[in-house]
Amino acid sequence: MKKIKAPLLSIALIVLNISVVIADETHPPPPQTARSTTSVPVGEGTPIDENIVALLLSGIALGGWFHYKNKIKKASV
Repeated sequence: MKKIKAPLLSIALIVLNISVVIADETHPPPPQTARSTTSVPVGEGTPIDENIVALLLSGIALGGWFHYKNKIKKASV
């Protein structure tokens, strides 16, 4: 039964992702600006700028937790 669960879950996720992508075919109109540039203007930040420190700290904490968990698991074997 365990061998059947993984392929069924994979197929279900693929079908659901395809249906979500196909469902919304409308695109928002392009923004009305005086000049057209592809780079971020100087002085305006990107969305990740606010919480980059929290993201880095949580990544370090999560990596440390997994490292510790695997170290304990190998020590018990």
